[in-house]
Amino acid sequence: MDFSSFLTSLATSFVIFFILMCLFTWLSRRPGNHVIYYPNRILRGLDPYEGTRVSRNPFAWIREALTSTEADVIRMSGVDSAVYFVFLSTGLTEMPNYTMILFFLSVLGIFVFSGLYLLPVLLPLAATAHAVLKANNSTSQRSFNDLDKLSMSHIEQKSPRLWAFVIGTYWVSFVTYCLLWKAYKHVSDLRAAALMSPEVSNEQFAVLVRDIPPVPEGQTRKDQVDSYFKAIYPDTFYRSLVVTDSAKLNTIYEKLEGYKKKLTRAETISAANPQGPRPTKKTGFLGLIGEKVDAIEYYDKKIKELILKLEAEQKVILKDKQQCAAVIFFNNRLTAAAASQCLHDTMVDTWTVMEAPESREMMWTNLHKNFYERQIRQYIVYFIVFLAIFFYMIPIGIISAFTTLENLKKLLPFLKPILDTASVRSVLGAYLPQLALIIFLAMLPKFLLFLSKLEGIPSQSHAERAASGKYFYFIVLNVFIGVTLGSSLFSKLKDIEDDPKSVFRLLAMSLPGSATFFLTFVALKFFVGYGLELARIVPLIVYHLKKKFVCKTEADLKEAWAPGSLGYATRIPGDMLIATIVLCYSVIAPLIIPFGVAYFGLGWVLLRNQVLKVYVPSYESYGKMWPHMYKRIVASLILYQVTMLGYFILKQFIFTPVLIPLPILSLIFVYVCNKKFYRSFQSTALDVARRELKENPNLEVVFKSFLPPSLRYEKGGGDEDEFEDPLSHGSRTNSRSDMLSLTADGYLRCENWMREMNPRSEVNAVLKKEAAFFGDIEILPFMDRYELVVPKTVATCEYGVRNVSTSYIMKCDDDTFIRLETVLKEIEAVSPRRSLYLGNLNLLRKPLRIGKWAFSYEEWPEEIYPPYTNGRGYVIPSDIAKYIVSQHASHSLRLFKMEDVSMGMWVEQFNSIVNVQYSHNWKFCQYRCMQDYYTAHYQSPRQLICLWDNLMKGRAHCCNV
Repeated sequence: MDFSSFLTSLATSFVIFFILMCLFTWLSRRPGNHVIYYPNRILRGLDPYEGTRVSRNPFAWIREALTSTEADVIRMSGVDSAVYFVFLSTGLTEMPNYTMILFFLSVLGIFVFSGLYLLPVLLPLAATAHAVLKANNSTSQRSFNDLDKLSMSHIEQKSPRLWAFVIGTYWVSFVTYCLLWKAYKHVSDLRAAALMSPEVSNEQFAVLVRDIPPVPEGQTRKDQVDSYFKAIYPDTFYRSLVVTDSAKLNTIYEKLEGYKKKLTRAETISAANPQGPRPTKKTGFLGLIGEKVDAIEYYDKKIKELILKLEAEQKVILKDKQQCAAVIFFNNRLTAAAASQCLHDTMVDTWTVMEAPESREMMWTNLHKNFYERQIRQYIVYFIVFLAIFFYMIPIGIISAFTTLENLKKLLPFLKPILDTASVRSVLGAYLPQLALIIFLAMLPKFLLFLSKLEGIPSQSHAERAASGKYFYFIVLNVFIGVTLGSSLFSKLKDIEDDPKSVFRLLAMSLPGSATFFLTFVALKFFVGYGLELARIVPLIVYHLKKKFVCKTEADLKEAWAPGSLGYATRIPGDMLIATIVLCYSVIAPLIIPFGVAYFGLGWVLLRNQVLKVYVPSYESYGKMWPHMYKRIVASLILYQVTMLGYFILKQFIFTPVLIPLPILSLIFVYVCNKKFYRSFQSTALDVARRELKENPNLEVVFKSFLPPSLRYEKGGGDEDEFEDPLSHGSRTNSRSDMLSLTADGYLRCENWMREMNPRSEVNAVLKKEAAFFGDIEILPFMDRYELVVPKTVATCEYGVRNVSTSYIMKCDDDTFIRLETVLKEIEAVSPRRSLYLGNLNLLRKPLRIGKWAFSYEEWPEEIYPPYTNGRGYVIPSDIAKYIVSQHASHSLRLFKMEDVSMGMWVEQFNSIVNVQYSHNWKFCQYRCMQDYYTAHYQSPRQLICLWDNLMKGRAHCCNV
């Protein structure tokens, strides 16, 4: 790579990053893209800009990331994310009203403090060395070799200047020891603080038991497990959940969920065009052939059939398909912590007890694998990984050799005229080798994660840690060593054939030269890679394509913008590759240090933004990834020390033995750290587990949280089951409890539900029975359709004015939980002489002109909607309701398809007559729930009950995350 290629690479990478950052600034401010750039906040019921000041400054997100605290990261994305930032860079301590960076920890800190010596001392020594001066006097061409000369390779052999590089080697090592020690202690404290939290964590009351011996005659597996643990823990054992062979059950459940989604889609399509034909489906192969039938009736029939099959299979597996693993529940977390650390049998292959992972990350299909099967699988996987590493070295070496321009001209001479063109040479030299390597490596992570799961690992987090370790050694051995050798291997192959020992000399000669490749590789990774990470161009395009052509229901939309997690299995090894490269070249070519600092510094800021706003963690392991990160950093350090030892030998430096203690010190450091810290990551310390909770846990809730979804499903129940109307019933039951629990305070609360007829006769029967018992349901004599939602809103106003004469009407969906007392306090804060429009206001919203919810200019000619609140929950007084009813009676009321926009339009008209106070509050949640909510939306029956329980304990805490 020549000097112009180097500058081309840096300049174009920076321009690409700047363009992507500008795109992010523009796209993230468009309301239609909020689900792509703020999904974490939206799923938690927070407004995208809540707690921050909306600014035109395109770098405002950087300020927000820098001022965020470790507590903010833990609250939004958990302890694992906070630990990842300790690995990346800095430790923060919170001070009143501001955040102070106390010290750099881990990788970024290592490079910053190392650079304090390496850059001002070693660069001048290399630049003024005799070899450099001689070379400068003998060349008249400006080539990239001029930058190469700022490296250790241009220090003469046996030169006394090498002492400065020896000191640099020691300096980097001791900086690493110091910062890793502080980081390990900091992460240990983070983990302990999270585990001793007074909040209930279900997994802390459970242990996982594997390798259960054969069932004694006359007992069932559950009887065997219960009797065993009752005998050992008579006072604290609660119950057991025996693992079952659920393969067939899961297949049925997945089909059932698929048909439920298809039914919802078909009903949505039908509701969107009620005058048109109902959707149809062909019953043959893939829906392409066969008889054409009514889709809604077909899916409804399939659902009923699958529910019966599911219930039958549930009974079978609970009786006949129990396996040799179980989850044991205790009534306190101290006993669970102690049980997970105790030896329960004299044989290592029997009654293996460990801490239970979170239920959402449990890998149920692996739990039954016995001790010996797991050992055999592990060694087989290790052998496969070894072969993969060895055979991948060949194509990576070929890629490295083949993608250098000089080798391309040798192998493909017909390309020489093209490659000699200055512009082509600059572009190919800048990007070809790096892009080829990145694309080639992209195929690997999923394969390694698949292999890790084959080992019989019980949890997703453990599998990701295992895959991450394999990937780290893979990329270090193949990319770092393979590219270093491969760049010269092709051209020097004949020399190696003549003298095999010259491979060591080749390695020494290749190290400084390969630094130029890795320098541009790091630049490409942090400029282009992080630019794409921030802009999220691919997820944005995919979402809008799906929204326009595929999505028909709310569930489809949620799947389309689901952000996923940070992806530690691939992200950490990628970071470790950069750390290894920069460490190993830090003394040989100190110019690489600023690039390493830029990579981890920019990564810290950018990923801080993504963790706080975008990614949603798929599990919480309380920092168990840290020992893995720590060991890989130390492995990179030892590789660096051995590399430097060999390089000094090749420099014929007679005092090279002074470096021998360094690898030994590193091994001692690992030993001491493991002895001091590691056990607290293997198990929860009893001193941590003994801390008191705010409340006694609901053990039945703890137990049910570990049930697989296919076992948790019940006919007429379930979190999202719409087929027996449990959502509405749960909401009504909960709201009745809320209303009846309130003390008299001058308000008369009248609560009624407007319910239309349901196509399912059994649902109507339940509704009529409930209406007769409670007397608070008005059953409307028609089938519900989307186009009737606005007339229903008018009917609600008419009912509130003429039937019950209420002062205020609050409209909400039937899956909404309401804190009535809090809403009433908001109403009381308004002067009784003023009218009121209270809710989560949308201001200056523009109508969509394309897509599912588009409206033509004939339907809505204005460019913006009037201020309106989300239909999930808003309050109007009786004077506005009377105005709406009177205008409707005189046929003067303008109607629009969207009921919430219609209400905003009617209030705006009324505001021209009577002064209306528009009262906005984000806590009328549009998306699920937020802390200290006024209303929580999209709540399942289980969540409604949980919210009610929390409220009765004096806490307005959410239950949806």
